[in-house]
Amino acid sequence: GLVYLSESHFRGWQAALNGEPTDILRANYAFRAVEVPAGDVQLELSYLPPGLRAGATVSGLSLAAVVALLLAGLARRQRAAPSQDAQATGE
Repeated sequence: GLVYLSESHFRGWQAALNGEPTDILRANYAFRAVEVPAGDVQLELSYLPPGLRAGATVSGLSLAAVVALLLAGLARRQRAAPSQDAQATGE
């Protein structure tokens, strides 16, 4: 038989039948179905949006760049501060 899922068929869906990967079929052009044998079965569906890993990688790299720029700015300020103090005291 078929287990019919009335959710849209998108890339990123995965199915496992009794722990083994199985195909997800298109049903009624826009939905999903999984072929299952008779008897007791365990069907597991999971979704990993396409582009999620790439987006998380870009976000992580952007965050690292912002932190590096902030730290570089703080270090530059700390190096500049002693020379400004020396000029204020006349040294």
